[in-house]
Amino acid sequence: MPEKLVKSRFGKIFGAERFIMDDTTRFFLESGGVNVDEKCTSLRGLARVLASIQSFNGRHFDSLANQFHVSIEAMAIRLEELGLICWQER
Repeated sequence: MPEKLVKSRFGKIFGAERFIMDDTTRFFLESGGVNVDEKCTSLRGLARVLASIQSFNGRHFDSLANQFHVSIEAMAIRLEELGLICWQER
């Protein structure tokens, strides 16, 4: 999963270089059917959700894991490695 390609696709999907969990992004996740309180209890949980979701902010797409033909866990780890996810305390 080449860094430049992952960052490019991530940015197109989430509209930012980095995903920051805040009230706005939480709303978009929940609008897409994600139970944030259950699935996003840690940075890894959030990474798994972002690696596997297929809609965000009203847009539909292939999940990042599917785009790169890897498991959700492998994609989640790569998102963390690249620093693409930030956990903001509520």
